Amino acid sequence: MSTESPVPFHTFAAAIANYFEIQDLLLDGETLLVEDLGFDSIMYLEIVCLLEDVAGRPIDDGLVASLRTVGDLHHFYISLKPR
Repeated sequence: MSTESPVPFHTFAAAIANYFEIQDLLLDGETLLVEDLGFDSIMYLEIVCLLEDVAGRPIDDGLVASLRTVGDLHHFYISLKPR
């Protein structure tokens, strides 16, 4: 059994903001990926690739595209179990 704690939301949100060069935004769990952050299909594809690297396995891109908020993305991220 792993003793690692999940990545805290603020750490995850800061990494997302840094990776996508989102400036001067205070991200919270309700921040909408498309409407507030302008996520498009390319950005979702980048997220899928990053999640696949973390999980060590393929991730269903349709499932990731259904995530609407930064909070949804964070919950999905911490649910991944590396192989």
